[in-house]
Amino acid sequence: MQPDGWDLSELKYVELNDKERALWLLDKGDILFNRTNSKELVGKCEVFNEPGEWVFASYLMRLTVDRDLASPEFVSAYLSGPSGRAQIERESRQIIGMTNINAEEIRTLRIPLPKPAVQAALLAELDVARVARDTGLAAADASLSGLDAEDQRAIGTPFVG
Repeated sequence: MQPDGWDLSELKYVELNDKERALWLLDKGDILFNRTNSKELVGKCEVFNEPGEWVFASYLMRLTVDRDLASPEFVSAYLSGPSGRAQIERESRQIIGMTNINAEEIRTLRIPLPKPAVQAALLAELDVARVARDTGLAAADASLSGLDAEDQRAIGTPFVG
């Protein structure tokens, strides 16, 4: 899980029998939830919509939602936002330097369920805000990259390179 999608560059492969395939194959729209990691990364989640057949690592948990009530993208966005993160931090616990949350604890998380049209509108607003953020970050990176040594000396910034 990366901020801009999935990094599928270092894949592991596994042979599964039919019973295992039925249990572990992901469906489009499943939410993968990081159940064990550092405090900052536990609860990180993303909707999985990649084509093909995929299973997931043991440090992840699959969440499915009733799509008549909520879109997976809405649930993932909510859990990644301040209210969702606060609940995850409250329910998770630290054991031997790692933070964990289990299925029973995840079931206690409260997710608001506005009507599907409202969920779609909120997700559209979020997409616009993300594009604006990414555009601003790219512009700032380009500006910083364009500074040469003399410009950096003029603004009091040491040149590293």
